Amino acid sequence: MAAKPPSRSTIHDEIVTLRQVLKTAQRHAWLTHLPDLSPPYGTRGKISHRPCFSPVEYKALYTATRDYAKTVHERHRWNAEQVHDFVLFMGNTGLRPDEAKNLQHRDIAIVRDEDTGQRILEIEVRGKIGVG
Repeated sequence: MAAKPPSRSTIHDEIVTLRQVLKTAQRHAWLTHLPDLSPPYGTRGKISHRPCFSPVEYKALYTATRDYAKTVHERHRWNAEQVHDFVLFMGNTGLRPDEAKNLQHRDIAIVRDEDTGQRILEIEVRGKIGVG
């Protein structure tokens, strides 16, 4: 039976363990400095692309939420309008759900677009891959 190479997570776990051992050695003054264990280039482990709506599916979604918000009982109208606005916001910004949930006023600025000269919203989000 041929040996197979270790998985990415196994390599990561071993590097973390080695780094902890080396830091302990440095704290006890057994080493004067730590070797650099960072990879020569940044790699992202599992790269997966998010599925997206086709233009026809997106139009069907926002049309359905808009129609529902117009026809729903008065008691539920505000919530239905909020859902419709959220669908439009998420669809037009491309934010992930966790990024939208963590969005704060300080993350949004109204700026003038250099190319078109129009006023636009600039959204800076802290999400899965950092600040973007």
